[in-house]
Amino acid sequence: MRSITPKDSKYIGVDFVARKGVDLILDSLYELPFVDNSIDIILTSSCFEHSEMYWLVFLEIMRSLKPEGLFYLNAPSDGVYHRFPVDCWRFFPDRGKALIAWARKNKCNFVLLESYVTNQHLHECNDHVGIFLKDEKHTSK
Repeated sequence: MRSITPKDSKYIGVDFVARKGVDLILDSLYELPFVDNSIDIILTSSCFEHSEMYWLVFLEIMRSLKPEGLFYLNAPSDGVYHRFPVDCWRFFPDRGKALIAWARKNKCNFVLLESYVTNQHLHECNDHVGIFLKDEKHTSK
């Protein structure tokens, strides 16, 4: 993702293990070391299926975003089992709605902007894509 990030932005690659493109290695599965309301955009790709309690990670990601911040979630909707270190979930379009219901239960005003499953070619994994806005006050009317 770094290669397509605008040159005037700050990109931070985050993971649990050191590898190419990783700037920050997390100590906790469920806590991000970012100040509240400090990040414009957070992208995850093929991560949430490996979180035993991804709904907690979702709230932590949203906490870190600025009020007008966006969260892009990409996770498998199908595909083969691939433990790293666990493989717990597959995601469908209603997952976005479920995360918003979880947010409302936690008194958060997040907005689901998009939730769909890609239609890949045969023999490839289809992915769920969810796009969230941190604060509904920042939706255009």
